[in-house]
Amino acid sequence: AEFADQTWMKNPQKAPNILADAKALDSVAIMVAWAILGESEFDERKRMLGSFIETASECLALRNFSSVFALMAGLEMTPVHRLSKEKAQLPAAQAAFEKLCAIVS
Repeated sequence: AEFADQTWMKNPQKAPNILADAKALDSVAIMVAWAILGESEFDERKRMLGSFIETASECLALRNFSSVFALMAGLEMTPVHRLSKEKAQLPAAQAAFEKLCAIVS
């Protein structure tokens, strides 16, 4: 009822489940970005980036769409999106990332 009636837009206090879900998504997205950007070494950032792309792909295979959207929100944050050198060295992950982008957009 909260979602179908768009209660969260009219009166956020009457839609605690929608708000909790949005907060959880935001928390995961920020954690993904911080985990990647917190690595000072190029190879570690590349490894983390590939790991999160692989995790999002696995979530998609499991039809866990909420987690896919949360992970992709973090991977598409501007500071992470700018890591073109790291992405260039992960061709398989780059192909998976592009597939995921097409699904979530």
